[in-house]
Amino acid sequence: MKTYIFGHLKPDTDSVVAAMALEFFYKKKNFFDAQNPEARIVGEINRLLKQGYLPIMAFQHFELCEYPPQSSQRIDFKNMAEAGAVIVSGSQAHCPQAVTFVDGNFVHYGLGNLFFDQMESTYARSEFLDRHVFYGGKYISTELLTAILEDYARPRAMTGEERAYLLGKVFEASEW
Repeated sequence: MKTYIFGHLKPDTDSVVAAMALEFFYKKKNFFDAQNPEARIVGEINRLLKQGYLPIMAFQHFELCEYPPQSSQRIDFKNMAEAGAVIVSGSQAHCPQAVTFVDGNFVHYGLGNLFFDQMESTYARSEFLDRHVFYGGKYISTELLTAILEDYARPRAMTGEERAYLLGKVFEASEW
């Protein structure tokens, strides 16, 4: 089976990884229910929880540059968190997006660009690197590390002023 990636002239890493993951699941007979693929993913989260795993769900949702999530993002991410995914994270956003908690599970709608060449605005150059802490089989916390791209794909830690501005915008758009 060959994997084809559509939508980019030069596919970026998230597109390639998403296509590889999809190919893996398509090879599993009847993994996706054509009528309701979400139900299958929720079932998989439940199965993993029963086995003692802490499921993490990553989305390659619609690409956009807005701090607040789209309504479809809210619905999809919320459904996965309610199903028991301890972390739900979006890798699609070219700009950082809001965060929230659903049933005590951490949701980050979009991390922003990491190692990407979009230098047209501070917004597109800003990014999160979420550091998730687990201990003793439990999810403990997430540290929101912030960075900004320089020289076309070289991240550096944000200054205090840059960080305060980004966190202010993201928290303003967040669902608290």
